[in-house]
Amino acid sequence: MKGFRKMRKIMALGLAPALLIGIVPAPTALASSQNSDEAAKTSAYGLTDDYVLFDFTEKEIMKTSENSEEGIFWTAPTDGAGHQTFRFVENEEDGCYYEFTNSDGKDDPFFMGTLGTRAFSSEYKYAKLMYRTNSTGKTSLYFWGSDEKGLSGDTSVSFTKTCDGNWNTEVTDLSTNKYWSGNILMFRLNTIKNTANAGDTFDLRYIALFKTKEEADAYEFIKGANFAIAKDVYDLGDQIDISYLNTSSGDWFGLFAADADPASAKPVARADAVATEKVKSLTLISEEDNLPVGDYKICLMDSNNQILRQRNISVIRMADYSKLYEILEQVQDHSYYTDDTIAVFEEALSNIEYNLSTSDQIRLDTQISAVENAFMELKLRDADYWDVESAIAKIPGDLTVYTDESIAALRQAQNSVEYGKTIDKQNEVDEYALAIYSAINNLVRKENAVSTSTNYSEINGALAGVDDLGRVLPMNDTVPNSREGERYVGIFYFLWQGQHGTSGPYDNSKLENIEGALSSESGWIEAGGGAVGSHHFWGEPLFGYYTSDDEWVMRKHVQMLTDADVDFLVFDATNGYTYAKQALKLMSILDEYQKDGWDVPQVVFYTNSNSRQTMTAIYNDIYKAHPEYSGLWFNWDGKPMIIGDESAATAEVKSFFRIKANQWPNEDKKDDGFPWMEFSRSLTDNAVYGLNGIREIMNVSIAQHSSTTRFSATAWYGANDRSRSWHNGSNDTSDGAVNMGYNFAEQWEYAIAKDPQMIFITGWNEWVAQRQNGIAGEPIVFVDCANENNSRDAEPMKDGFGDNYYMQMINYIRMYKGTDPKVNIGSNNTIDISGSFDQWNSDNITAQYKDYSGDTAYRNSVGFGLKVYRNYTGRNDIQNMKVARDTNNIYFYVDTADSITEPTEHWMTLFINTGNENHENWKGYDYVLNRTAPENGKAVLEKYDGENWIRVALVDMKVEDNKLMLSVPRTLLELEYGKVNALNLQFKWADNYQTEDDIWTFYEDGDAAPYGRLNYVFSGADETSVNYDLNGDGKLNSKDLVRLMKYISADGNGIEVSASTDINGDGVTNAKDIVRLMKHLADAE
Repeated sequence: MKGFRKMRKIMALGLAPALLIGIVPAPTALASSQNSDEAAKTSAYGLTDDYVLFDFTEKEIMKTSENSEEGIFWTAPTDGAGHQTFRFVENEEDGCYYEFTNSDGKDDPFFMGTLGTRAFSSEYKYAKLMYRTNSTGKTSLYFWGSDEKGLSGDTSVSFTKTCDGNWNTEVTDLSTNKYWSGNILMFRLNTIKNTANAGDTFDLRYIALFKTKEEADAYEFIKGANFAIAKDVYDLGDQIDISYLNTSSGDWFGLFAADADPASAKPVARADAVATEKVKSLTLISEEDNLPVGDYKICLMDSNNQILRQRNISVIRMADYSKLYEILEQVQDHSYYTDDTIAVFEEALSNIEYNLSTSDQIRLDTQISAVENAFMELKLRDADYWDVESAIAKIPGDLTVYTDESIAALRQAQNSVEYGKTIDKQNEVDEYALAIYSAINNLVRKENAVSTSTNYSEINGALAGVDDLGRVLPMNDTVPNSREGERYVGIFYFLWQGQHGTSGPYDNSKLENIEGALSSESGWIEAGGGAVGSHHFWGEPLFGYYTSDDEWVMRKHVQMLTDADVDFLVFDATNGYTYAKQALKLMSILDEYQKDGWDVPQVVFYTNSNSRQTMTAIYNDIYKAHPEYSGLWFNWDGKPMIIGDESAATAEVKSFFRIKANQWPNEDKKDDGFPWMEFSRSLTDNAVYGLNGIREIMNVSIAQHSSTTRFSATAWYGANDRSRSWHNGSNDTSDGAVNMGYNFAEQWEYAIAKDPQMIFITGWNEWVAQRQNGIAGEPIVFVDCANENNSRDAEPMKDGFGDNYYMQMINYIRMYKGTDPKVNIGSNNTIDISGSFDQWNSDNITAQYKDYSGDTAYRNSVGFGLKVYRNYTGRNDIQNMKVARDTNNIYFYVDTADSITEPTEHWMTLFINTGNENHENWKGYDYVLNRTAPENGKAVLEKYDGENWIRVALVDMKVEDNKLMLSVPRTLLELEYGKVNALNLQFKWADNYQTEDDIWTFYEDGDAAPYGRLNYVFSGADETSVNYDLNGDGKLNSKDLVRLMKYISADGNGIEVSASTDINGDGVTNAKDIVRLMKHLADAE
């Protein structure tokens, strides 16, 4: 079969770039005449490589159908997407080629082949094709399947082609996709992407695959009997080896003097060629011992002595290059050396003149001397310790809960790092990182571990939470302490809802379930869908079909993204609209919260279409006009960051901004790019961006329309874009897969492993997409979002996956950036509930919490379809909270912005999670106070039994103006003093929530502190295990009393104790402490 060949070739230094099919050896020693399918050994300075050729000038390469025995490739079937026809063309002007035609107007026509015995190694990674097309679809796509991963949406690389109706070539690096690996068993070309024009054609001559880009760039396809030689200048005594292909019976090779006429002259050397469709090699041997110095030509002749192909060569007495080759053998990969020293070396090397004769030896020696001097000055780069530093940075912040042995192993791995190694020792450096990660993974938690860390947050600390799938947010005992200022998270934020029309609302997640809606334009309209051009929601947001003018929604977003520890919002201005009014409104809210002490996200704009005009407008209307918001500008390299086309920017804009390059997923990578999504580069090293090798930024997206660039194609018409449920190379179609965030998780985990300085999330609140014109087989088309599974927002939705993606996002942000430590739970402090609120000012009370102000504002806004959204449930604006405890009670304090209203149901409710795994719970809470109205001034404590809240007791409570405090006996919470060695409480205050057993009311109604599903944490060692274990045996018993009595009688001299002897906290050690310790002993017993 001529349609598929593996070719061996050698490219020697000095070989002209127009290499031909089937190039083989460049030997240097004399040899006898031979015919061989095996390549001879290369010369010391040669490069040996193979290539793979699919020859579409051969008619037999195409199959008539998939099951045909002859041929390799077949086209998509008529009932499949992208059907195309093909025909073999042969004419005088263009020769032979295959013409592929989009026959039925369906998008994405392709042909494919199962290679069988023709399978080849993924070492051949540079694909080059010669094609001709004038299609409107400017993208094509290679797909493949290997023995390591089958053909799927993940195994593809796209490229941009020239559609000018002329023959063109294109080289594509398939290894930019990590799945180009193993042996390639199936190969496919989607000839025309992003068009559905019936009659579009794509002409193809060949597809060839190479191991190096240099070989691919140099390759030139010539049809017919071909041959190649390794070089065109030979040293006296060198043998001349030829490789050849496609010769016929009677063809022969002749070596002639340069001025001889091959038709009549006697050849200096002659060798018969073997008729072959495979690569053969032979050696021309002259009748002389050595071919004399001079100019010659090698001719491939047919049986009629007609010249088929000719190559010119020269024979000289070659100067001595051995010193140069000795130097080159010592040079490592050029990328290992510093830029300045390798530049000098390469400059010296570029001045070497090859193929000089012995008469020029002195000149050559001077050139080689310059190379040698530059070689001596070569300096290796430092090894890259990025992964080592990342590993160290990911050590959990609180190690006190782990065993000494496992911590020691971790410290040993960390201390084994030897800094200062050079790049040639990179493998050793990488092993350091692996050892540290291994030690982290092998940390062993102590049984009944109690943190003794003294690293605390002053206010709030890390918030806790668990989502509907039971996934618990990590704290700093499993993730690092916060890397604030070292790592940054941004998220795509959209201000366009309602700015291009508010008809509807059209909700695709509802429309798609109506029979006939997806089958035609009329079916869609009948079902209640909108016309082409109208904006449709992919689903219903938790806050309804809101517009970007809804300030109430903006405030909720600010709280949620601040709680998530997002560093900056990236406003979408890629279509040329700045949405300045909406941006400034959001910035005023951010500014308000920032001035109130909150670490709110800062802002960035992303431009693309009309980037120059858009960046100028943003600069003039926002940055220049509103310097009062300068505290909200996210800076990079000392300037406010913006994304756009720097080459198009005005001088003023360039001077003011750090402009990062706009980076689309289907265009070539820009080192300084700011990616908002990845297609073929996803989960590969090429998904890491940054100048000078810095790992500066990566994108993490929730789903990717990487196959068709139309999410509707996968949502409804059987395509294979990467939906929310994509993982392990395919879309998970099992029930509930969309809730799991599989795709999001894969994206995050790869990015965290690479640990760039920034991670940019796509996205938060896009929600709507403009309906596009239908195409053949797909009457209803949406690009960026289509339905729940084929969309990319993390903002909570009503029903569906709820807030799973929001909680998952918080989880991964903590894994990447770390998180704050908990607050200090302080020392025992008794609160008299009937007494003054001034008691809460005690230095012993250190657990303090703060909520957002102004979050009880009413909502009165108009959404899509003139739908009115009103919420007047805001009542008591919770401000500050504290928690204290003593041996008998847990005490809670809260205050509000204004006087607390009169009690009623759902009034100043306190939800508690005691951490007792034996308790039934609702969303983690096993106890609640004030769910029902207080009775006689006392709060009603209830416990969850798995179905209902069951009354437990009335507990003391006091309300005065804007302050409330209450006391809960520890026995009622099953946290008896002495029976637990630590407290691990979570809690939430909520006022005027509207519905029972509804977690979403904490997002929408009244005031919840903290917001939504999150909780404050009151966690730490109880004093029974810290302050009273005086003899250090880990138990509270009579031995501690004996030790305390000895300590007092000896006035502390020479008596060692393991904890504070001031048991009652009055600042001195005396008999009162003995009395208090005896009481604790009695309680414990």
